[in-house]
Amino acid sequence: MNQTKVSVQPVSHDVDTMIINSVSVQLDSSASVGGYVAGPLVAYTFQVNLTPEEYAAWGSDDEYIVNLCLSKLNLTKA
Repeated sequence: MNQTKVSVQPVSHDVDTMIINSVSVQLDSSASVGGYVAGPLVAYTFQVNLTPEEYAAWGSDDEYIVNLCLSKLNLTKA
């Protein structure tokens, strides 16, 4: 999978970018999404684990994963 870069509204520590660079899927069950959030002076990694309900709602819409990660990380797309 290619990484996905999403610009976000700056929050504390001037975080302005979310990079999704890994997705691990447990077929018909769940998935986890990993990456990092960064700004000019800070970066931190994250892993979002999808519940079975979130996995079922995903379907084939990758924007769903972007929005779910933003929501779980309390970020807003810029």
